Amino acid sequence: MAAASLVATAIGILLLIITGYLLAGGLISLTGTMISAEKDMTALNSRIAGTSILITGTSGNTTLSITLSNIGNERISDYEFMDVYVQAGDSVPEFYRYNPSGGRGWRIIEIVPDTVYPGAWDPGEEMHIWVTADTGPYSWVQVTTPNGISASAYLY
Repeated sequence: MAAASLVATAIGILLLIITGYLLAGGLISLTGTMISAEKDMTALNSRIAGTSILITGTSGNTTLSITLSNIGNERISDYEFMDVYVQAGDSVPEFYRYNPSGGRGWRIIEIVPDTVYPGAWDPGEEMHIWVTADTGPYSWVQVTTPNGISASAYLY
């Protein structure tokens, strides 16, 4: 009887040690994941804080020409994740995707001067885009970058 009690106690202690080891391992893994996520969020917030764009000119009706200035500190090159919204009168704004081949959507006409990283919209450069729209005339436009920073302007 004493041996059975001793074996049961040893098994219980062993189970407590294994449980503690698994909990500590899980906590260490969770801490590593949280630290990694915090670093990613800090990097993203830094890019967001460094991004700033400005609409400096607009013209046109159904094909809308927009001139944008990158006045921030971040290079922008993920054009397929940029959004353009255009509103006609009092209607709901319409969403236009990046469409470099033409048709309904928006496309880049030129980036000036495009010398540092060709094809990327660097700080201090202007980007001229065309929005091929369904109807017109339009009263408002908004351009949103891949990280959520936007610029808007009323069209007169």
